[in-house]
Amino acid sequence: MPIHCPGPRLLTHVGLRCRGRVNPRRRSLIASLQLTPMIDVFIVIVLFLLTTFQASGEVCGCRDPVRRPASCHGEELERAPIISVSLAGAGRGIVTLDGAEMATVQELMSDERPDWNIARLRDQLEIKRTNWRLTHEHQRFVGVVIIDGDRETDFKVLKKIIYSCGVAGYSEVHLAVEATPLGREGR
Repeated sequence: MPIHCPGPRLLTHVGLRCRGRVNPRRRSLIASLQLTPMIDVFIVIVLFLLTTFQASGEVCGCRDPVRRPASCHGEELERAPIISVSLAGAGRGIVTLDGAEMATVQELMSDERPDWNIARLRDQLEIKRTNWRLTHEHQRFVGVVIIDGDRETDFKVLKKIIYSCGVAGYSEVHLAVEATPLGREGR
């Protein structure tokens, strides 16, 4: 095609589909990607995730305050079902499994049956064990559970909780404690 002088309209020699009037209000079919606002949004998301994520923070998140016993020897807790025993209020403590109430401390203390089993706790732990086995088919179930109990909790309550865990298949019981320096056990 030879080079020629342009006319009053550009590209009239090219066969375009819309050869009539061009509407100046019509949007372009080519959308431009604006990188600066997109990068700003990603930076805000990354900063939000960095400030809210804790790699080795509190594993035991309880509704009620729990005064844990002190210990100078211990290990980091790993992810497992958490049974919390809080003694909030005057003698009205509760036993929870991952935040859901299983029993009250008063019920457990007044129960004189020879069977130490807490039925609701055992059933919920068995459901958790079954769900774990369904999602981890080729792994051996270890049966780890964490008891996050108040330091004033009666041994009878702890004994019933540990027994219920054993019946449900959770044989490895870990206790959540406050870390203290050697020789400074707090009361």
